[in-house]
Amino acid sequence: MTRMIRNIAIAMMCTTASAPAVAQIPFAGDRPQSFAFYDVKPGESYDTVGQYVQFSNDGHTFVGLTQPLHRGKTESGLNWFITGVLPEISLQQTGFAVSGLGDPLVGGGMFLNPDAATNVGFLALVQVPVGSANLSTHTWSVWPSVFYDSWFGKVNVDGHVGAIIRQTEYGNGNNVNPGNTVHANLRAGYSLLDLTWKDAWYPIPYVALDYQKTGKTIGNNGADPLGTQVPGPDSNETALGVGVLFQLKQKKFYDQFTVHYSRSMSGKHTTLTNGLLMQYFHYW
Repeated sequence: MTRMIRNIAIAMMCTTASAPAVAQIPFAGDRPQSFAFYDVKPGESYDTVGQYVQFSNDGHTFVGLTQPLHRGKTESGLNWFITGVLPEISLQQTGFAVSGLGDPLVGGGMFLNPDAATNVGFLALVQVPVGSANLSTHTWSVWPSVFYDSWFGKVNVDGHVGAIIRQTEYGNGNNVNPGNTVHANLRAGYSLLDLTWKDAWYPIPYVALDYQKTGKTIGNNGADPLGTQVPGPDSNETALGVGVLFQLKQKKFYDQFTVHYSRSMSGKHTTLTNGLLMQYFHYW
């Protein structure tokens, strides 16, 4: 049970994050244009904050992710952003219940604009093991990734590929190497209205494809220098989703509201995705 809870906490992320308990696939809650940044002049910046929620069909499971983001551009034209993610978790299933804060993530990234409709860059996050005792992973981890977003007329394509590299856990004379994770996330959306960016709102239906693979957990008690596998085999999952992104005109930028249903197509040794995901991002 403890391992399952910790795996849920490990999977927390978002947006630019992404999404677990139901889906243990990192960034599974991302929408189209997750990595499309509003342009600003050199020396200027803006802020946004997003709230993500996910409800699963495996009992009473709620996952929330709160994500502030600050985006700027240097006088030389370098695009950058800093961000953080705070997971809020509540699990109520037969025989147990747990709730609290998961391990937060902090970091940022940089990106280029090959053309006015395209963003290409990298993201680096660090997960800090300071969450609630029964939800924390109790280990540090690094989340490096690369992303791509572009408009092709009324079609938006958003891709994301990355990894989670986890620290060895030490305790009671035993060392445990949690398996590292690789993930891939793809979004393809289509605007139902012409993109003049003058309308009050834009509905953008989309499809989503998410994949993760996590290696085996290896233990080493000193007597076995090569390490021995401990309970917690490798896992993988592939999930498909459909959703609608609504761009909502505000004073400065368009806010974004998303409703997204995701379900696992295949997987092993993991809680399979079957849940409703929603998020709202406000810009100022």
